Parts: sequence; structure tokens; C-alpha cells
Amino acid sequence: MLVNAGLDENETDVVLEILSDRYCRKVLNTIIDGPKSAFQISSESDILLSTVYRKLKTLQHYKLLSTKCQLREDGKKLFLYQSKIRSISARLDKDLLNVAIEPNLSLSH
Repeated sequence: MLVNAGLDENETDVVLEILSDRYCRKVLNTIIDGPKSAFQISSESDILLSTVYRKLKTLQHYKLLSTKCQLREDGKKLFLYQSKIRSISARLDKDLLNVAIEPNLSLSH
């Protein structure tokens, strides 16, 4: 488990803000155990596909998920997404906020 995971105060705030978004949480929960396409995420989490793409872009920007590209038989690219984190916990102790991030060890490579 990584405490503060090398994050400065601003990065910690951003991560906590992202995780306060229920759609980001639903997306991450859907892709913890294995990689999935945006379409799979949308249908399993009951989130509009356009919203899934927006949340994936945010999560990707902050390096909270991994992305891999596969070539389908028809020659089109298929992007699969998986959460880089298993869990995050925050603890406020006086003026110090400690954020513990547990990496996702089941990441497919």
C-alpha cells in the first residue's frame, strides 16, 4: 500500500475530487478485475456511452487506468481499459490528509 503515493497536496485533491464523481467510481469498479471496452463498461454499469468516454478520458489523464489496444479481425482497433488501483482510502489527522492507494495487482499485461 502506498501512503500519499508520491502525490503532492494538489494531486491528492484532484484524485479525491475524481473519486467523488459517482460515474468515475462506477467506471473504475467495472474495470478492476479485468480489461473491458467502453461499450462493455457502458452496458455493465448502466452509464451512457458518451459519459463513459468522458470519464475514461479523465481517468486516463490522471493515470488511474491502463489502456491497451487490440486489432479486431475486421481491422478496427478495440481499446480495453483496466483500473490501475484496487482501492483508495483517505484519513484526516489534524491538518494532515493521508491518502493510501492500493495498486491493482491483477492488471493484465
